[in-house]
Amino acid sequence: MKACSALVLLALVSLSSGATKKLPSYLQFCKRSDPNFDSCSMRLIESIRPQLAKGIPQIHAPPLEPFSIPALQIDRDTDNLQISATLKNLKVNGPSQFQLTKFRTDLKNNLIELGVLLPHLQVTTNYDIKGRLLVVPLNGKGLFKGNITDVRADLKMNGKLVDKRGKKYFEVADVVSKIKVGDTKVDLSGGNNQRNDLIASTTADFVENNRRQVLDVVNPVVEETANAIVQQIANRILSSLPYDTILPP
Repeated sequence: MKACSALVLLALVSLSSGATKKLPSYLQFCKRSDPNFDSCSMRLIESIRPQLAKGIPQIHAPPLEPFSIPALQIDRDTDNLQISATLKNLKVNGPSQFQLTKFRTDLKNNLIELGVLLPHLQVTTNYDIKGRLLVVPLNGKGLFKGNITDVRADLKMNGKLVDKRGKKYFEVADVVSKIKVGDTKVDLSGGNNQRNDLIASTTADFVENNRRQVLDVVNPVVEETANAIVQQIANRILSSLPYDTILPP
């Protein structure tokens, strides 16, 4: 989820240049007719990294440092994972240090493929969770702190052109992500409730001793949540500028 929350801002490189009063001067986008569009876009990413960290309000791009989500609801029911969780004040530090490993576009067919490595993410969120992870019950409230390293994410976005107010806009119709987490270190705090403290301790011990198995079980939830977040934010960005403005010939 966190990794792909960073990936959505990388979708900015699919925007191309063209002078417009809505855009800040540092957004020197590449023309879609450029035969080296992908290479040009990768250079653009590096040049606007500081702005991505702070956010670009002119095109509704949220800050990467920290990347924040006020509230998030997650529900899942499978053999190995039954969960109903409410996360509040979720903050992720570290997304702006992404390393772009792949950037491919097929503008004719409205396709974008991104590969990203996120070396280190620090995550905090307040949680209220009920359910079961493998054989471990998940019932409690508290503060989650996580150190996540070497997150590798591959993301494919399929788009389409839509008509709005007599102009064409690009819209992300589908997002598919594949995420692999290198390692995690979690800290669960149950506050003053001793029962919650015990649940947190038991769960944290289980996760620590079964990291790879836990990651494999949780990963589909991470990917599905990331896909939804990526699509929502990408379309918010893309809806701010017409297609012929952000992707001139």
